[in-house]
Amino acid sequence: MKEEPPHPLLGRPSFHAGTIQGGSAPSVYPDQCKLVLERRTLPGEDASAVLIQFQNVLDEVCDRDPSIEASLSKGLFRPGTEVPADSSLVQGLLAAAEEEGLISKVEPMTAWVDAAFLNEAGVPAVCFGPGSIAQAHSAVEWVPAAELELGARILTRFARRFLAG
Repeated sequence: MKEEPPHPLLGRPSFHAGTIQGGSAPSVYPDQCKLVLERRTLPGEDASAVLIQFQNVLDEVCDRDPSIEASLSKGLFRPGTEVPADSSLVQGLLAAAEEEGLISKVEPMTAWVDAAFLNEAGVPAVCFGPGSIAQAHSAVEWVPAAELELGARILTRFARRFLAG
């Protein structure tokens, strides 16, 4: 299989085992196992191509050990997305952040957000806001009030400039 060059901002796609289920007791060899894998796609990658990659790996595993009975099925597909760093959206947000005293830069985000749907529909969208991604979706998710206020000021600056044209 030909290895594709890394994405300039995101690098290579990520891949992990999200859940594993199987077995009935610690002392019993499990008769089956269900493994759910997640492969985060890069902009421009196709769901069917990713599925073929997974099937090729599964076929190789089964060829090595014919006693393995395994099947592959596709779950939810979420497209990778990007907005060019030189777009007015990105540059406008960077400028507004700098005007509020932040050192701003474009950074990759490997988490999936609804912006992908907007970008797919032709409406440029990025993920921007206060807080730490490390705290997202955690039991103690929180954002300092000062960061909320700063985020509101940045978005207000951006929106005013954008609407003024």
